Amino acid sequence: METRLSDSGYQWIVGYLSILFVFGLVANSTVLLVFAFSKSLQNTTDVLLISLSISDWLQAVLGKPVVIYGNVVGWWNADRALCVFYGLSTAALGFVSLLHLAALAFQRWLAITKPMTYKTICDKRIYPLVGTLWAWGMLWAVFPVLGWSGYELEPGETGCAITWNDQSTTNKSYIFIIFGIFFLLPITLVIGCYAWVAKLARNMSTDALARWGRDAAASQATLRSEKENAWTSFVMFLGFLIAWLPYAIVSLYSAITGERVSPEAATIPGMLAKSASCYNPLIYVFLYSRFRRALSKLTRRGLVQPVDLTFHRTANATIRSVHNTTTTSSRTVTSTKHSLEVIKA
Repeated sequence: METRLSDSGYQWIVGYLSILFVFGLVANSTVLLVFAFSKSLQNTTDVLLISLSISDWLQAVLGKPVVIYGNVVGWWNADRALCVFYGLSTAALGFVSLLHLAALAFQRWLAITKPMTYKTICDKRIYPLVGTLWAWGMLWAVFPVLGWSGYELEPGETGCAITWNDQSTTNKSYIFIIFGIFFLLPITLVIGCYAWVAKLARNMSTDALARWGRDAAASQATLRSEKENAWTSFVMFLGFLIAWLPYAIVSLYSAITGERVSPEAATIPGMLAKSASCYNPLIYVFLYSRFRRALSKLTRRGLVQPVDLTFHRTANATIRSVHNTTTTSSRTVTSTKHSLEVIKA
């Protein structure tokens, strides 16, 4: 079976990855600047969002330049250490991002069901929790470097990833464990938490309307909180799932059958997964009102320049440049009132 794409295929991939790099770097840098310069976003309830944004930023800074370089010179011509570095960093940051999304879902559930416990965790344990998420994700990404599975070129040779199709018992044990720990369990937790949150928030809205009336401030705040808190976090998870689910399915198929899928079948899900770090900045802008107000305020003060989200010109220029470059190069993430206040926070 042919393992590589055509030359034009690699040219389009480098152009696409270059766009993701520029957008991901600018957008995630803007997000971090907004968090850094906005006191309203520097409370303990936003720590998980800030940490997730750092993970997204690192994916743009560490991963994208390496994968672009690998596709320009040809991964088969690149040093083996570069392949391992890219596979390791991508796996680690992917694991960390999904753990953060699961923690955000649990945080939102805790805020509604156990507000006092939620406050204690946010005030005293949020930083150790974040450190644990990072350490746990990176630990499991390091195991392949130590010999439990490994990192190798993906079918299509557009990047490096965990060795999915090795049928040895040792490799399969690693694949199935990480699939359970970093995919099935987080997804189950997230869906369960948000389903519970949606139900409780709806009940609280009904109770608030019955107690204080539709025009009461508390009722309106409850309705706004239900929409914002449920949708912002859930859409972040949904974006991550859309980006990674096709890749997870193809990879699991390879792990179970031992077959190497065609370059095209492997490349398309892989390229979609590489866009995951670009979604959250857009979600913050469109769904997170406190972030949107902070961004607007900083923009008016001139601390943050408006980000042009239209990349048609950049895309065309990048692809033209890549075409020239690759042609000449060798192929060579209490009470009801008390609960409502927590939701609003």
